[in-house]
Amino acid sequence: MRIPMAALVCAGACIGGSRELEARQLRPPYFVNETLPAGPYARSEFVDLDADGRLDLVCVTQQASVRSFLGDGFGGFVPAGTENLAFGMLDFAVGDVQGDGDPDVVVLLADGRIAVLLGDGLGHLSLAATLIGVSQPQAIALGDVNADGRADLVVSILANKVLVFTASATTFYSGAPIPLSTDASPRRAVVRDVTGDGIVDIACVSPVSGNINVFHGNGSGGFGSAQLWFAGLTTERFAVDDLDADGIVDFVCPRVASILLSVLRG
Repeated sequence: MRIPMAALVCAGACIGGSRELEARQLRPPYFVNETLPAGPYARSEFVDLDADGRLDLVCVTQQASVRSFLGDGFGGFVPAGTENLAFGMLDFAVGDVQGDGDPDVVVLLADGRIAVLLGDGLGHLSLAATLIGVSQPQAIALGDVNADGRADLVVSILANKVLVFTASATTFYSGAPIPLSTDASPRRAVVRDVTGDGIVDIACVSPVSGNINVFHGNGSGGFGSAQLWFAGLTTERFAVDDLDADGIVDFVCPRVASILLSVLRG
């Protein structure tokens, strides 16, 4: 039996340069047609693990069990492997850590350590290293900040900073990080070209201040001071994409205890 799911659309009006959207429920045209053994409280991300042009799935449970599923291109998935880590999961990210073209997975463990799982290009992930962690981590993101072909690591910490660890082909993220000061208790971060100049930047959200902190990159791993974009009292997460096809990414931020979304156009 198919189980209907709710879908959301947004309608809104411009308010003070940003856009507030009201989420409304639609009649359910969507259905659950497959259940995967991902485990309890799993978070997932789509990525092509085996370079066949089909989206695969990486799931990480709250207990830090990392599971990969290969997609068949028609909406079906087959389990490819499981790697069980010793501690619970706070966050995880997918990127090419070694620069070999194969997607890898980095997991932020509940004790603050960083687990690096390398992909073999066939859909399997295996633990390569567990690195000494940082104090009071909140979230992680991956992206190539210095254009060397390897995904670097960004860690948001409670002490009003994000830490940038540049990737090494052999020791991963064991070097000293570059600290960037934020306005207040950053959470989720993204590593993307925010300004449309072709250079990777870092953006993170602060639910305390309601600001998105944007650090403009110089292309070689350095960043300027934070520019603050006010989004309102947001949750810990936001979505980033080019909504209006102008080549510059936009931000969608859910409001706290509200049916409103804030949209910041780049």
